[in-house]
Amino acid sequence: MNKILLFVLFLITLLQSVNGFTDNDEIVVLYLEAPLFFSKFGTLLANVNAFHSGLGFYSLNSDETYQVDFVAVPGVLESILPNRIENGEIIWNTMGKVQFNDTIDKSGYWSSEKKIMTINNEIFETFLCWAQNYNESLSYYELFDVLNRDTKELEVKSVVCNDFVWAGFNALYNLGGTYINESVIASRDVVTLYTRQHIEYIEDGSTNAEVVQFYRAMLNVSITKNQTINGLINELDQLFQGNFYLYVNGDYYNVTLDKTPFTFNYSVTPLPKGERDLSNVTFLEGCYHSPNNENSSGNNNNIGKHFIGGGWVFIIILVSFVTVYMVGGVLINKFKNDKSGLDLIPNKDSWSNLGGLISDGFGFVKSKITGSTSGGSGYSSI
Repeated sequence: MNKILLFVLFLITLLQSVNGFTDNDEIVVLYLEAPLFFSKFGTLLANVNAFHSGLGFYSLNSDETYQVDFVAVPGVLESILPNRIENGEIIWNTMGKVQFNDTIDKSGYWSSEKKIMTINNEIFETFLCWAQNYNESLSYYELFDVLNRDTKELEVKSVVCNDFVWAGFNALYNLGGTYINESVIASRDVVTLYTRQHIEYIEDGSTNAEVVQFYRAMLNVSITKNQTINGLINELDQLFQGNFYLYVNGDYYNVTLDKTPFTFNYSVTPLPKGERDLSNVTFLEGCYHSPNNENSSGNNNNIGKHFIGGGWVFIIILVSFVTVYMVGGVLINKFKNDKSGLDLIPNKDSWSNLGGLISDGFGFVKSKITGSTSGGSGYSSI
C-alpha cells in the first residue's frame, strides 16, 4: 500500500512539473555568461574574460524560463588530457553534451545576461529540435581552433560552449527570431593554437609510440590549482619544443606549433544578419518543426508538425498502460477466474482505496510546502 501511495505522490509531482511556453508567449532569448571553472575558482577567471556561455529563454507573458548550454563532460581539462594510459594505449573519458534545463539558474552562477532577440513558441520548439541534432552530430568537446598562420586556413575547428551559442543564434535567426536591438553586440572566447604547416593525421594514434610518450609526459605535468589553460599550453610548449599531438573526437593529429603558439581572445563576434535561409538549420530525422516562413526550405514534408514534451509522453504512456492493465485484468477475471460484476475489476480493493490515497498524497505534498506537521504522516526526507 505504501508503494501505491509513493507512486501517486510521484505522479502528482511529475504532473505539476509539466510546463512549457504556450503558443501566445513572446519569448526573450538571453546570452548568458559565467566565469570559467566557477565551481573551482569562483569569479576569478572573469577578470581575464574567460567565460562559460549558454542561452536562456524567458516568457514575457508568464514565469516560464528555459536554459540550454553545451558543456564538456566530465570537464574541460579532461578534453585535453587523457584519463590514463593502460597497456600502451591512451584511454580517454570525455564528451560534449547539450544540457536542457526548465529554469534559468538564479543562484548567482551566471554573471551576465544580455537580451539578444525575441521569438515565439513555434520557433522555440523548432530550436530544441535543432539542438538535439547538434548534440547528436557534435558529441565531443574540442577546446582549440588550430590556425595556419601563413595561409589563414582553419585546420581544426573548436567545439565549445561559445560555438554552440553562436550556432544557436544562427538557428534562431534563420527560424525567424527578431533582434531586440539591431546594434546588439556580443563577445566570445576564442582559444587558438598556431602552426605554419598542415596538420598531420596519425594512424592508430592511441597506440602510436610517439603519441603515447607525449601524453604520458602530459599526465606527469604538474597542474596547480591556479594554473590557467594559457599557462598549461606554454608549459607544454617548452616541454615538447613545438611538437604537439592533438586529440580530436577519436583521432590524433601532429601539430607543429609556431614560435608564438597560443592566443586567448575575448572579442566581439558578429551575429547572423541578412537574408534568412532555413536550409542552414538541420534537424534530427523525425524531429522537425518549422514556423510558417516564406523563406522555409529543406525537408518540407514535415513542416508544421508539432512535437510534444516529455511530460505529455509520460501521460500518454501511463494512460495506455492503465487501459491495457484494466482491459486485460477484466478479461482474465471473467474468462479465467469466473468472476462477474465489480469483481471483474483487477485489484478491486486497492482501487477502492485510491481516492483516500490521493487525498493523503495531496495532504502530504501540502504539508511539505506549508511546513505543517499535522497529520502525523511519519515521512522523513529522502
